[in-house]
Amino acid sequence: RLTKPLVRRGDKLEEAGWPEAYEIILKAFAPGGNQVAAIVGGMSSNEELFLLQRLFRKRFGSNNIDHRFTRDLQKAEDRLENKLGIPQVQSTIASFEGRSGILAFGTSLAEEEPILYLRLRKAWFQHGTKLIVAHHERTDADSFADVILRYRPGTAHVVAAGLLRLLAQGKDERLFKAVERFTPEYVREVAAPEAEHLIAAAEALAENGAVVTTRRLLNIDHGQAIAEMLGAAMHLSGGAFNLYSLTANGQGAEDVGILPDMGPGRKAIDGEAGLGTHGILRACAEGSVKALWL
Repeated sequence: RLTKPLVRRGDKLEEAGWPEAYEIILKAFAPGGNQVAAIVGGMSSNEELFLLQRLFRKRFGSNNIDHRFTRDLQKAEDRLENKLGIPQVQSTIASFEGRSGILAFGTSLAEEEPILYLRLRKAWFQHGTKLIVAHHERTDADSFADVILRYRPGTAHVVAAGLLRLLAQGKDERLFKAVERFTPEYVREVAAPEAEHLIAAAEALAENGAVVTTRRLLNIDHGQAIAEMLGAAMHLSGGAFNLYSLTANGQGAEDVGILPDMGPGRKAIDGEAGLGTHGILRACAEGSVKALWL
């Protein structure tokens, strides 16, 4: 663990005092605006994250700040609270014990959300909650799942559309028409899950259900569309949709505004949106970003 700042002199890092370190930092970030940027990890505290985004926005005049490392970086208008009027995370961990059915979609919970994995197993074991697992490969939760929707890689969106069709029928004619062709038989033909398994999954989620997935969804084709379809399906059935972070405090990073187009409380920022992770790295490679804070 570092006990003093290290400053590069020539090809060596040498110990220095904080005044010298701050002077070098402020000089490097003096250009401000679009010439500076920050990429943040998901392990920092809310207080650290809030202060860093405030430093960049208020002192350096830059909205080039992000914490996300997924292929698809959602824009503010694509977030479910802005597009569908529903939060992207709607459940507390404890509340899953009271759900009649839970769908784990495209996630290996034991690897990505281990605390939640244990809670869902408790809900199944002690409270009779039905667990549905939808994934293109085996997961640890398969061992106690009531229904498994094993789909072909690249067809997750077809399964999501099939579930939305079943849950929207008789409730939302517009949504039902949009996914009408995704019958259980069509889903079976394209994606592989048996028609009766898809119907059983929809029945388990029809009342007091919940969907659990993670932001790994945003690494696959149609990931945004899948989130919207599953979110809409749960909204129609009175259930809860949850798109969980993959890092220890990724949710905190979103809440305090480590985003290029949303500030604290996930409110739209003042002025022009900054660069996301991909844009920041490209700008560094091209030389338009002069100083990068990691």
